[in-house]
Amino acid sequence: MTIKNYRINGISELMLFHCILNKTELTGMTPDSLKQIIDQKLLDESDQVFLLDKDNFSFIGEKQVASSIQYTERDHLPEIEKDYIRLVFWEEFGGANVNIDIPENIDEVSLVIDGNTFGCMDDWGFETFADYSFIAAGRNSIFISIRSRMVSKRIRLFI
Repeated sequence: MTIKNYRINGISELMLFHCILNKTELTGMTPDSLKQIIDQKLLDESDQVFLLDKDNFSFIGEKQVASSIQYTERDHLPEIEKDYIRLVFWEEFGGANVNIDIPENIDEVSLVIDGNTFGCMDDWGFETFADYSFIAAGRNSIFISIRSRMVSKRIRLFI
């Protein structure tokens, strides 16, 4: 069986970190110390998260492969206790090269996503996820690979 590589449009890469701080700890920080924490956490402890653009989702390759998306979304993070604040910050990368290998005999692939709002991403109009599977011919053994130039487009902070 021959495998063909397809580029995926409509998925980009984010590095995201979230934490819960006591309100007094946060209000006692200077802007410079907060920026240092954000930069350090993004560098050392962030998780890879994907951003979905449903309107532009497609496979680009040698032959046309139909695509569909099954997206469910919820906030996977725990509730915040009184006197605490959740910080969510992320860095979006430009130039991500998202690819998928699809067997030549497959004509349709469905992306099944367990979306995560991370407490705020839906407020920004983002559909984000870390957990996904591709279903083709009744099997979910297809995975995406991402090669990114790691060129930062923007860093955002949500409190």
